[in-house]
Amino acid sequence: MATCPRCDHQGVIQLVRIKKLGQVVNVCEECDALWLTELKETPVYGTDFVDFSSYLEEHGIPVDEAEWEQVK
Repeated sequence: MATCPRCDHQGVIQLVRIKKLGQVVNVCEECDALWLTELKETPVYGTDFVDFSSYLEEHGIPVDEAEWEQVK
């Protein structure tokens, strides 16, 4: 189980499928960082991760839990 370096490893990284995009992404359950690269101890915003809600909005998807689902 991977933990998130952005929030000092307080959150667990989960696989989430964004329904409208059909895309599976890594998202921290604590700080909502959506990882664009592999986890790094000193991540850079915009390069390594972005906020999940910002990513959804950029793709015209409402920030609503009905728009994604956790992949088991």
